[in-house]
Amino acid sequence: MSEISSPLLKALDEIWSALEVMGLPMAVTGGLSLSVWNHPRSTHDVDILIAIDESRIEELLAALVSAGARFKRKPAVTKLDGVDVVQVLYEPRETYLEIQVDVLIARSEFYSDVLERCISVTVENIELQVVSCEDLILLKLLAGRIIDQADTVALILANSDDLDLEYLVRCADEQNVEEEFKRTWNEALPGSPLT
Repeated sequence: MSEISSPLLKALDEIWSALEVMGLPMAVTGGLSLSVWNHPRSTHDVDILIAIDESRIEELLAALVSAGARFKRKPAVTKLDGVDVVQVLYEPRETYLEIQVDVLIARSEFYSDVLERCISVTVENIELQVVSCEDLILLKLLAGRIIDQADTVALILANSDDLDLEYLVRCADEQNVEEEFKRTWNEALPGSPLT
């Protein structure tokens, strides 16, 4: 993740620290996690996936406010692309820049499994959990934007030798993105079978 801008890293570090004290499973996902999987690209926000019971949502919101974040939307928890998300704007200390932070709430078994499969990484002395490459591909397929499709192709190209294809094929089918996965696989590796 060496190409992450300093304000973005500061925002990640400070928000991660504020949420970590809650003791909940969480992982970095989205554009920031791409670098871990050999596809660095410019990004301007922070995405964190977190598993939290409904009974602790107010505690989560309070932790974000205590850290200095302000809610981008009201109500604070909204549905975005089929996922519950808390979007905040946060100005890391001494940066004078506002960074958007999306806290995605793991509500389904699939998202809980994603958190169980995440890996530990250290980025500039920040210890984090990051979603696995396979799960990042699936999350990108579920998001479905053009940039997510391009990221999926790049992730397949950069990591094809190490991907758990059995897991990817099964989960793509379970999440109803099997056709999208096949299409991006064929775009990345034309003529390369999935089995």
